[in-house]
Amino acid sequence: MAFLRNPDKQQFTAYEKKFIGVINKSISSTLEILRLYEGLKKLYLNTVKALAAAIDAKDPYTHGHSFRVAKYSVAMARKLNLSEEAISDLEIAVYMHDLGKIGISEAVLKKAGKFTDEEYNEIKKHPHFTGKILAPINLPDFIVLTAIQHHKRLDGKGYPLGLSGDQIISTAKIVAVADVFDALTSDRPYRPAMPVEKALEILINDIDRAFDRKIVLALIDVLKDNDIIEEIKDVYRDLKFVDIHGLNCFLTTLTDQLVRPVIRI
Repeated sequence: MAFLRNPDKQQFTAYEKKFIGVINKSISSTLEILRLYEGLKKLYLNTVKALAAAIDAKDPYTHGHSFRVAKYSVAMARKLNLSEEAISDLEIAVYMHDLGKIGISEAVLKKAGKFTDEEYNEIKKHPHFTGKILAPINLPDFIVLTAIQHHKRLDGKGYPLGLSGDQIISTAKIVAVADVFDALTSDRPYRPAMPVEKALEILINDIDRAFDRKIVLALIDVLKDNDIIEEIKDVYRDLKFVDIHGLNCFLTTLTDQLVRPVIRI
């Protein structure tokens, strides 16, 4: 930091020099606090990532799931013009969204066949468990609600609590789309990974019932953006496609369909 004065002006007085020293010490202290804060923030995020990795490791079929959902969610949030602060909180919420699976039996999580009603009801408890795990940490409501509401549907048929429409926090709607897209395009014990085109068609068939239209559009924009795809390759699975060479044309056609409201009978 430098303080300059024109040659034709008088030299700094002793008082001014002392005042400059006070400013320098004040700024130095502030910068040190900011450095420590950034260090704590990084440690916090790495701890959250470690928890997510531990949960994903319970089931080899979901290995890396939380990291992929986080990347999709953050990329969609940027397409939707969320603030960087909101995106940062969203990323933390996504890493925590499946923490409640620690309370679900591994026999159920790893089951190769179709769930019984009893097993499915057990699976549906994991957002509730996530809420109980996060409650003592005193996190902002934004993060907690995003984490525990990612299985909500717009029509109120999701779980838990059956919230609908605007009762669901908007960021949870982003995670819902990312979560289902990654699940559909990943191998599962009961089925192989679907091609991207098939997964998108399933999402589109549930638009305005389960999924928010503008968020599905944001996902399509993400898949059309080569820069974003390059950015998330570190956690990207080997996605399958029906026709990789015709993908952009397919995505453009879907976009055209989505900007026109679907009339349901």
